[in-house]
Amino acid sequence: MTYNLRPIKGFTLLEIIVVLAIMGILAGATTTMGFSLLNRAREKATFEEMQEIYKAIMGNPALGTFGFVGDMGRLPDNLTELADKTGQPDYDIKSTTNVPPEDSNGIKWGWNGPYLNIGADLQSYNNDEWGHAYIYDNVTGKITSNGLDGVPDTFDDVIYPPYEVSYKGDVTLTVFVKGTPNQYEGGGTTITIEVTIYSYDNQSDKMYQFGTINSVVNEGKSFSFFGLTQGFHPVKIKRDIFYTGIPEPDSKTFWLNMNIPPRGQIHQDVYVE
Repeated sequence: MTYNLRPIKGFTLLEIIVVLAIMGILAGATTTMGFSLLNRAREKATFEEMQEIYKAIMGNPALGTFGFVGDMGRLPDNLTELADKTGQPDYDIKSTTNVPPEDSNGIKWGWNGPYLNIGADLQSYNNDEWGHAYIYDNVTGKITSNGLDGVPDTFDDVIYPPYEVSYKGDVTLTVFVKGTPNQYEGGGTTITIEVTIYSYDNQSDKMYQFGTINSVVNEGKSFSFFGLTQGFHPVKIKRDIFYTGIPEPDSKTFWLNMNIPPRGQIHQDVYVE
């Protein structure tokens, strides 16, 4: 029996170099793709965390929550205030400095945090997913991450919200006296309405008169207040009926609570007796 043996050829040096080059290219592409995916995941996680920080500051007004701003009447000076109560006033019913003082009609103000679900690490929310500290602007309310490169004002910066935060709204109350609107006005009788809306000053930890408007009423009088901080505000309505020949008016006082959304334009009719 005859065997025809063929010599076995190995790889040439050129073939080995080509194979190694291809393997290097594939490894590099895989590394680049993996790095890109990791960077995208960090960017997404950073953006979501910034949204949570913003929600801690502003709340969710659509659900009737107003965050740090609604409780404190201002933007936080820094992100630490969202988790650390140090130096902040207690969350309770406030009163005015009037004599006698008036309270906030059941509305509470003050620090009611922590506003972030941060667990045991009080500083975890201060850094983005690349380990860089967030930059918080306590005038505009914007939160900025410097992104992968850690350098401000470059293409990879992440900013939320993209616009300046607005946390104030306006309210107009139109007040009517129940019954026939003009029934008290014959014979020189006059009706006056005084509307006072209150807000909160966290520096003094007191409720204060944001504004007071006094007017004679006939068919219905509108009282407008502008630039109120989002959240709940007590409103006092004082009704006086002055009868001809009687020195002291017939006076009644009514209270109600208003919910002011950010950038809101609230119009409400109020009926008093």
